[in-house]
Amino acid sequence: MNKLILLVCFTMLTGCASIKESICDKPILPAEKIIHVDPKLLESCKPLLESTNSSPSFEDYLLLTGDNAIAYSDCKRKQEDSIKFIKEVSGWK
Repeated sequence: MNKLILLVCFTMLTGCASIKESICDKPILPAEKIIHVDPKLLESCKPLLESTNSSPSFEDYLLLTGDNAIAYSDCKRKQEDSIKFIKEVSGWK
């Protein structure tokens, strides 16, 4: 009985080394998962605008500041969507 137990233990210890062309020879690859990404998440943020006038007026600065605020809020929203998507894909809570 002891010899049988030893034989089984030795067989289990050798594992894939004793079997030719077994499953152990093939690398185990993770299952492919197709992830659909919204193309808007891959776009870069627009650069902030600068004044093109050599001597801009106060109204020009106000308009420029408003346009830059809109560009910033769009970029912020896009970044938040990217964070949400990455958390969803990676399984973060």
